[in-house]
Amino acid sequence: MSIQELYLLVGGLVVVLLAILLVPVYRNRHHSSAPGLLIVIVGGIAYTVGLGLTESVTTPQQWTYAANLALLGAKLSIVGYALVVADYANVLKTTRKTLLVAAMYPVTVQLALWSNSVHHLAWDPYETLNPAAMTGPHEAARILIWGHATIGYSLILIALMLALREAVRSSGRRRLQSVALFATAFPPSFLYLLSDLDLTTLNLAPIGGLAQAFALIWVLFYASFLNVIPAARYRAVERMTDPFVTIDPRGTVIDSNPAARQLAAVGPDWERMPIAEFFHHAPRQATRLTAVDTVAFDTESDGERHFDVTSSPVYAPDGTLEAHQIVLREITARVTRENALQASRERYRSLFESSPIVLWELDLSAAMNRAESIAAETTDLTTYLEDHPEEYERVLELVDVLEVNQNALDAYGASSKKDLVEQLPDLQTAESLETNRQLVQQLLDGACRLRDETTYRTLDGEIRHELFELTVLQTTAEDYSRVLLASIDVTESKTYERRLEAHNRTLERLAGIISHDLQTPLSTAEKTTTLLSMELDDAEPDVLQTIDDLEQIHHRLREFTEYLPRFARESTNVEHTSECELAAVADAAWDVVDTHSLELVVESTCAVEADPSRLQQVFENLFQNVVGHGVEAVAEVQGSGVGGDESDGGLSSTPSGNDLAGEYSSAATTVRVGSTPHGFFVADDGPGIGTTALDEIFDYGMGTGDGSGFGLAIVRTIVEAHGWRISATDSETGGARFEISTAYTDT
Repeated sequence: MSIQELYLLVGGLVVVLLAILLVPVYRNRHHSSAPGLLIVIVGGIAYTVGLGLTESVTTPQQWTYAANLALLGAKLSIVGYALVVADYANVLKTTRKTLLVAAMYPVTVQLALWSNSVHHLAWDPYETLNPAAMTGPHEAARILIWGHATIGYSLILIALMLALREAVRSSGRRRLQSVALFATAFPPSFLYLLSDLDLTTLNLAPIGGLAQAFALIWVLFYASFLNVIPAARYRAVERMTDPFVTIDPRGTVIDSNPAARQLAAVGPDWERMPIAEFFHHAPRQATRLTAVDTVAFDTESDGERHFDVTSSPVYAPDGTLEAHQIVLREITARVTRENALQASRERYRSLFESSPIVLWELDLSAAMNRAESIAAETTDLTTYLEDHPEEYERVLELVDVLEVNQNALDAYGASSKKDLVEQLPDLQTAESLETNRQLVQQLLDGACRLRDETTYRTLDGEIRHELFELTVLQTTAEDYSRVLLASIDVTESKTYERRLEAHNRTLERLAGIISHDLQTPLSTAEKTTTLLSMELDDAEPDVLQTIDDLEQIHHRLREFTEYLPRFARESTNVEHTSECELAAVADAAWDVVDTHSLELVVESTCAVEADPSRLQQVFENLFQNVVGHGVEAVAEVQGSGVGGDESDGGLSSTPSGNDLAGEYSSAATTVRVGSTPHGFFVADDGPGIGTTALDEIFDYGMGTGDGSGFGLAIVRTIVEAHGWRISATDSETGGARFEISTAYTDT
């Protein structure tokens, strides 16, 4: 067999192989790279046929026609290959516009070739051609042919560099496809270049065509170039932080991104692994990825990880299933939060059920919407609901009881939540109806936490008292869809309060009777002493002193009878308290007391729960103390002639020399009111308190000078009635300091 016959045989084989490859490429014509591949294959067939004809023809004109066909095929293959690589590397998309632009290259070449008889810039003139003596078209080529050849090899070189870059950048199947794409053009182009440059005496073009044919077979079948993964999307998939896996219908992994391989902890030989082997740490879950919404993998490095599964089937144009593309979106953090929330809900439910108080969980959204619509049509919602009980009943009917605890069922005598809800209207009393009407108005006014006391009726008909707190949860403050109602039964406390009130009234009456009964003998004693003083006007000094002492005793007894009912009242427990701002109460007390030139400095902005009037009385008595013993008593001792009203003792020495505190060095100028970690204090910068007086300063009748000795006793009585404690000491400036601890309760 001659060399020429061998060339023709190889060329025929190349044409057959390329023609066969047209079938799978055409079937996958929807793929963005398919047009370029079709152009490559058609160009390869045209080039091989044209090249074979140049070996067979005998006339120069026939040779020229065959060479033109071969060059048309070569330029088509170059353009097609450049389009395929550009699309694959996501540099240029194959569209009709790009195809038209790319067609300009082979068209201009053909125009130059077919007009060669005019300009002779493509081929040598016919008369000089000797087809039998030429080994290829390059031997007759002139400047236009070599110019177009330079452009063609430049395009091939650029395309090869792009394919090589993709091979370096990518991994797995993508790298295999890139290498196959590089191999499709490099061997034949290299052989063509050797022939064109006359670096070999052999015509290597048929061998290059055969190499290209086998390279295309490798690209299309082994490297699955036209398989399910769009090449242009590869880079985005590679950069995805979510694991991405593609499996064929048999469950074999044909593609994956780095995130998936890291999750699966597989090596470089992961391609064509069964999916159960790919995710070897969770094979059962892996085989169900196309049928589940979520999956959990127990990884060695990060423990259990949870994923949302999105599986998308990929179908061929004929409708057959080609593969599944699976994306795993990690939801571990969400699952952790959901588990924590579920645990929190279970703890809440456990606390809800085991709470020692009555708990209701309510949805007031519909009821409040109804109340808002009524409020928009009236100026006084509470009065309107009272005058229109049927409207109020409709509002109550819209209250949705979400949950109640066992204590609620026990308190109301219900056997179940359904039983309790069905008989909810029967639990109302006149007092609770009024309270609830006011609650509706307060909620409409924007209140989120309400506390009150009311009554309720059990299913057995018993009226009982309860203290409740209604809390609108912050997350549902806009629509009242979740409201918590907590209550405790205070029936026993109310009974005790009524008994205590009766006892206090009895105590006050008894004190009044004692005070009244003492008036007559005391008046008689005072008159007798007065007469005795008049008759013994010239008596001995000792006798006169005795009479004076009797008058003082009568004076103290008179004050005692006047203060006795007051002591009885102040010693009773405080029943009703409210939040009192210390600054406001202190200022109000300061305005009542004649404080002379004293200055009040309030250093506290805190508030306490107290009876406002009785708390003000505490401040009044303490301020009066400062006036009596820090200003007036000092002035009297210093001979200023300033008289003093009745005030309490224990703060200074007396004019008679009964030293309880020391020397009167200076009068008080400032009174300070401030807060302590456990309450508040009142302090002055006067003479201060003597150490001998600290233990008895709050005793009844403990007075000095003209003081009655009852003011500080009343202060202690009021303080202890609140459940507090009071103590006295010296202030930082040397004066008296009274500290009241509101955190103290005498049990």
